[in-house]
Amino acid sequence: MQAALQEAQGQPNLARIDSYRIPKIPPFLIKDPVIWFIQVEATFGTARIVDQKTMAHHVIASLDTEAIACCRDLIMAPDANEPYNKLKERIIETFAISAESQLRQLLKGQVLTSGKPSQILARLRNLNPDKKCDDALLKAIFFEYLSPYIRGILATSEFADLDKLAKMADKISETANDSAQCAAASLTESKPSDMEAKVDRLTADVAALAAQLKRLGRPQTKDGNAKNRKRSKSRGSKVCWAHRNFGEKARACKGTEESPCSWPKPKALAITDGSTGE
Repeated sequence: MQAALQEAQGQPNLARIDSYRIPKIPPFLIKDPVIWFIQVEATFGTARIVDQKTMAHHVIASLDTEAIACCRDLIMAPDANEPYNKLKERIIETFAISAESQLRQLLKGQVLTSGKPSQILARLRNLNPDKKCDDALLKAIFFEYLSPYIRGILATSEFADLDKLAKMADKISETANDSAQCAAASLTESKPSDMEAKVDRLTADVAALAAQLKRLGRPQTKDGNAKNRKRSKSRGSKVCWAHRNFGEKARACKGTEESPCSWPKPKALAITDGSTGE
């Protein structure tokens, strides 16, 4: 009974030891299997795992389907002496970029350009692990990824070390971004005032138009009405040019059938006979 109790009390310690020895392997990094295996072996060292078979089992459990397919034969029939080493060699040979391909990518500029300049330099160095490109060539390639503004400032710098140049480029880039953000903020703040000025101008134009319409709608004065009536009357009565110019002294009326003269005709004189009185 006492022995069973002691065994039960010892189980938590065993569980803690077992959980401590389980390595936390990161997801398989197909783009850079060399770095991935460095991480894996670091977790093996933390968990104190040195057995080849145990290491191979943990790696197999962490591989994706594409990596499993490329080393299916080593999984189905593992090497008797070094199952982990053989598995590692196969995966690196299959997925790792060769030094020649890395150099080709470096020279062709096939590098991710997002992030700070120092991050771009780190990616360039990752493609040059054997240092087949010297620092002068690497510097020239690095400058090609920078903006003309940053490149012009670095060209006048006395620094020859690439790391110092990259840090300087980071500071220039941060300063330029801050300036751009401040300019955008000031532009945003000025927009409401511009809009208010436009509204004020539009309001003034509407008020001027309303005043003009009000003046046009006012009733005319008596003198203006009399002049209009006189003008309309003169346009309504049509007389020939002879009566218009000479009036009663006109010798003959010049009215026609198309344009009859409205001048009143003279009354005919009555002729009486002197003998009869009629």
